[in-house]
Amino acid sequence: MSLKRSISLIFGVVFLLVGVIGFFSNPILGFIGIQWFVVNLAHNLVHILSGILGLIGSKSDKYANYYLKGFGLVYALVAVLGLVWPNDMILGFIHIDFTDDILHIVLADGLLISGFALPDHKEVKAM
Repeated sequence: MSLKRSISLIFGVVFLLVGVIGFFSNPILGFIGIQWFVVNLAHNLVHILSGILGLIGSKSDKYANYYLKGFGLVYALVAVLGLVWPNDMILGFIHIDFTDDILHIVLADGLLISGFALPDHKEVKAM
């Protein structure tokens, strides 16, 4: 499996898990009063869609390349919108806050670097 396909798979699994976990209350962080990431239904569905597309992207080098570059640009746009949007609801239905903005900047960097800077067909050897 190529490096880009592996990274697409990792992002896909993580996004999918985060999207599913977002539907459940977090008793540990909620119990001590820390709520870093507040999401709503639309935000969870975006994470699940991002995860599914990441899993699809991991099926071929071409799809992985499209996924990493495309979602890198999408998350960069979301980060900019989050920083300049006048309230905490992007497009009126996706809840976002400052911690989300920072995370989206980091995600965009990781996706864009993976998509544009890594070689297209470098294989990853299984250990």
